Amino acid sequence: MGLYGFTQSLAKEGEKRNIRANCIAPLAGTRMTATVMPEEVLSLIAPDYVAPFVAYLCSETCQDNGGLYEVGAGLIAKQRWQRSAGVQFPAKTMTPETIAAGWAGVGDFSTGATNPESSQEMMEVIMNNIEKAKEAEAAGASAVPVNKSGLASEGIFNMMGAYLA
Repeated sequence: MGLYGFTQSLAKEGEKRNIRANCIAPLAGTRMTATVMPEEVLSLIAPDYVAPFVAYLCSETCQDNGGLYEVGAGLIAKQRWQRSAGVQFPAKTMTPETIAAGWAGVGDFSTGATNPESSQEMMEVIMNNIEKAKEAEAAGASAVPVNKSGLASEGIFNMMGAYLA
């Protein structure tokens, strides 16, 4: 994930100078994989079958930028990321317990999942959530009853009650 993120940054920065950057996840036989794979499999996933794709990515013919590819044994497949709708936790009061309580929603791809193409898309989601939180806070603040007893604790408990509601 880190290498792919770095590739995205390089792709954005290089684009203005006609420099492209792509990321490959090769499946190729190496000295490391030789210890866990049989020779007949290693011969099918030789690095020789990845090299032509690397050469194509380096050519002027290839105009792709910021891509992520799985490559091996003649297969070339473009990958994309998918993000669940996620759960917006209250950042200032978030605890491991609140995360545990909402954890099922964090990995739920059944509704609202997207295929982001940049980290800017996450910022858009966050800014929308911040705006919704401000609106909810403003609505909650107007619903807080006035402090009738004059005790400071009454105001605190009224705000807590409004927040929990």
